[in-house]
Amino acid sequence: SSYPTIETSPGTFEDLLYVGSRNGRVYCIEMEGRGDGVANVRYGTTRRRWSYPNDWPAANRVLSDLGPIVGSVSYNKNAGGQQTIYVPTVQGRLYALDAVGNPATKTTTVNWSYPLTTDPTIGPIRTSPAVRFGRVYFGTGEGISGGNNTFYAVNETTHTPDWTFTG
Repeated sequence: SSYPTIETSPGTFEDLLYVGSRNGRVYCIEMEGRGDGVANVRYGTTRRRWSYPNDWPAANRVLSDLGPIVGSVSYNKNAGGQQTIYVPTVQGRLYALDAVGNPATKTTTVNWSYPLTTDPTIGPIRTSPAVRFGRVYFGTGEGISGGNNTFYAVNETTHTPDWTFTG
């Protein structure tokens, strides 16, 4: 018998590159001119499509309170066609960002977060989220001796855990 695999896509979708950084920001970069021989495209031309939290233009820089992003961001396109980037934060919150964003303003929006920004955090998320079966899977904690080690399966529709495992 064969079992479905759990897939995660940290990195790219179509011609967009998603990067979580240690400065506490997520960047979406248009990779159109990356040099793969596409006709009428100037090689080496890439552009920032959006960043979160927004820091464009630099004169309006907003400090990020997410903490360094040490897990990879993950991409998912759900059954309804919504494209989402899942961002793990050491702040202790998982953010679901609009993957497309607004290239004119170089911004994107938070579709939802778990837990809600009005609720207490759940502990640092250092793992890369995996998305499958309508759930986002990720773990929290400081490792074996650090405590607060919990694995979550958060429902993409209700934005609440379908189940958790603490160990």
